[in-house]
Amino acid sequence: MEYLLVIKEYFLYLKEVKIFYSILWIILKSLKLSLQKRWIINLLKVIIIEII
Repeated sequence: MEYLLVIKEYFLYLKEVKIFYSILWIILKSLKLSLQKRWIINLLKVIIIEII
């Protein structure tokens, strides 16, 4: 029974990571299109600092 819980936790973790990376990918994609690169880079720095 215990291992089922672990598997569930693992899948939830994977889901969160997937969401995080898709958001990051969208930001990077818009970075390429955007003229306000400096603003987005600063935003990314703030986000990364918040996570760490």
